[in-house]
Amino acid sequence: MTLVLRRASFYRSGQWADDDYDVYEGERAVGCIFKSIAHPAEAPWMWTIVFHERRAPGPHQGFAASRDGAMMAFKAAWERRRS
Repeated sequence: MTLVLRRASFYRSGQWADDDYDVYEGERAVGCIFKSIAHPAEAPWMWTIVFHERRAPGPHQGFAASRDGAMMAFKAAWERRRS
């Protein structure tokens, strides 16, 4: 199934900003990608797989230089958990 980014919305609890996205597989939220306030200088975008979807050894989260890079890293981690 395809992973899709959707802007965070009021359906998610907590605070969210314009650079805050949920990752969906179908209609199920499986992670998020956002600009982190605490990040390595060269990698402001953080990605994470939601806790209840972590079924294999990590990584389950990380940092990337761009939103697209974060999505690629998320997809790689997501595929590893399925194998």
